[in-house]
Amino acid sequence: MIGAAVRPPRPIALIGLPGTGKTTLGRLLAARLGWELRDTDEVIEHSGGRTAARIIEEDGEAELRRREAEVVAGLLAGPRPLVIACGGGLFTEEDARRTLLRDTWVVALDAADATLVERLGAAADRPLLRGDVARRLGELRRRREAAYGQAHLRLDTGCTLPEAAVTAISRVADAIAVPLGEHAYPVVVGEGAADHLEMHLPAASRRVVVVADGRVEPFARRLAVRLRERGRDASLVKLRGGEGVKSWTAAGRLIERLAGLGLGRRDALVAVGGGSVGDVAGFAAAAYCRGIAWVVVPTTLLAMVDSAIGGKTAVNLRAAKNMVGAFWQPRAVLADPTVLDTLAGREMASGLAEVAKYAMIAATDLPDLLDAGVERVLGGDVHELTAIVERCAAIKAEVVGADPGEAGLRAILNYGHTAAHAIEAATGYGPVTHGEAVAVGMRIAGRLSVKMLGLPARDLAWQDRLLDRLGLPPLPPVDPDEVVARLGRDKKSVGGEPRWVLLGGRGLPRVGQRVPAELVRATITEVLRG
Repeated sequence: MIGAAVRPPRPIALIGLPGTGKTTLGRLLAARLGWELRDTDEVIEHSGGRTAARIIEEDGEAELRRREAEVVAGLLAGPRPLVIACGGGLFTEEDARRTLLRDTWVVALDAADATLVERLGAAADRPLLRGDVARRLGELRRRREAAYGQAHLRLDTGCTLPEAAVTAISRVADAIAVPLGEHAYPVVVGEGAADHLEMHLPAASRRVVVVADGRVEPFARRLAVRLRERGRDASLVKLRGGEGVKSWTAAGRLIERLAGLGLGRRDALVAVGGGSVGDVAGFAAAAYCRGIAWVVVPTTLLAMVDSAIGGKTAVNLRAAKNMVGAFWQPRAVLADPTVLDTLAGREMASGLAEVAKYAMIAATDLPDLLDAGVERVLGGDVHELTAIVERCAAIKAEVVGADPGEAGLRAILNYGHTAAHAIEAATGYGPVTHGEAVAVGMRIAGRLSVKMLGLPARDLAWQDRLLDRLGLPPLPPVDPDEVVARLGRDKKSVGGEPRWVLLGGRGLPRVGQRVPAELVRATITEVLRG
């Protein structure tokens, strides 16, 4: 059952060249979090009576890496949250790298060679650096650069004070993991979530384009300025938000802008805005140079709880919504609910309709939160907003991790969306917000669920009462026959026949449901004509 499991925090693994501060920062970080620090070198020495340096001298570096891998596997099998200071070469071993990327948040520490040489001195206790320290360090950097580039986060300890570094790294301790094996990424929720945006970008990305909804330009511009202060060549590209931006024309213009700004295969894009800007920017990131790194900074409730997570990017066709797109996972999602304080009431209510969907498909305490505080959320209460965003993001992450390519389970996220997409298309993509369409789609799907799967009447009544409390505006006049006609063009249809997500009960979704056409038509007509 989705949402029922409680997952412990992911360990944090620190990697990096000698002198980057893995052990020192590890101690500070563990103390800040109240976690245990385990240094692989110390564990190896304690268990075998020999230091890492002596093992290299007597048995070779490969033997040390083998022992490090065994130590990490043992540490990760334990139940306690850990900070692991890893031997610098461990992450270059493919099996160990996959394990760490799958089961921990990997933070690559770095600093300029001159800084590291100064810290290391003669490095007499480091066999891999003896002799010409600067030259040997440079050789290590070249050998390890590609592997270190795969870390989830990167932090320059040469220009960041230890306490500030610990603060930055500790943000990921509470992050929600989208569990995609070695391609896992964090969803950071909370005030200041984007304050350390640069940590989530690949070290090789010298050029970064911030693609932003014009309505949040000041916020996006601050992010671009911060990236420049951290040594990146950052440009700002503004888009007009709303469903109209999700078109071939807009996507083509954006891709041409990326090329004009000189972005290369190793550079990155940051999407700042709501779901429509995230969709088209993510689609551009997936297509440009056959895929460049991107990070999502959602600025609407709807994007924070749904569209920003999961790597589904798309543009619309006249025939149907989201008909052309790609699965392209971001490196991180950074959701700061405090930026929602300027969100219009209609947009907040629209986002809460998507929240209501999660309350119906998953088994969490989300219904209790909504029962107790939906009016406070509508009023912009940041504490309530943060709790709700966290619950929804965790549900979405769990579903995406189980079905990243929407081959089966992930379809439960489309509860209410089959009719919603048809309504959006029938009304011309714009007069009705996505959340408003989803709310009506849930009413339709809920009634079909009662008739087809025996959804208890009390569950349908709870859903409808919640939707009523949101104060969503009524739909403009829309022809039920036009909505029915659009259903067959939905990308999830099979042979022109829609497949529905219905509920056997709250928290019990069923995908791929076939419903008699006459029942569909009658139910859509009933709900739309109310």
